[in-house]
Amino acid sequence: TLLEEMNNEGCAYMALTNTIFAQYVGREDEFEIDFGFPMYDKKGYLNYDLVMVDFYCSEGEIDGKKYGLTFDSGEERWEHYLESKGIKCDVVLYVDVTLENFEELSKHGDIIVAIRPVRLTLKNGNKIPPQNSGHEMVITGVEFINGKKMFKVSTWGYELYLDPDDFEKKDRLEYRQIIY
Repeated sequence: TLLEEMNNEGCAYMALTNTIFAQYVGREDEFEIDFGFPMYDKKGYLNYDLVMVDFYCSEGEIDGKKYGLTFDSGEERWEHYLESKGIKCDVVLYVDVTLENFEELSKHGDIIVAIRPVRLTLKNGNKIPPQNSGHEMVITGVEFINGKKMFKVSTWGYELYLDPDDFEKKDRLEYRQIIY
């Protein structure tokens, strides 16, 4: 089913989707004109799910063939989706991101990290059991957790942390920047 497909490959869609909302702060009426539904749901939460479903349904199938969203194809597909809404965007692949340069880079656009395996940390410093699958998340900041500098990430609406020491144990680590 559609929901099962989105659950299996949806993190890349959701990470890209997360980047659009900051562009409309104070311009919620324009968001509704561009996307066809309100920026906020009836409970006052951002309509992440509606944007993701709209993006997934408009870009997940091309010429009758279903395509997963890869790190590379995300560039063209997100730019195409937003262009259809009249929004200009540039997705820059393979950006070099460090704890030291994140703040400066993020002034120019959102940063998405794609990593495998996934080793996430809670705010209290406890590690979540690792997942061998890959995952994409938006980096939202850099914070000290138990005295250690880590990337703060947004994943499926949760705030968690990536410990750079865990990057040594990775099979994949790639960054892209979304510039509006």
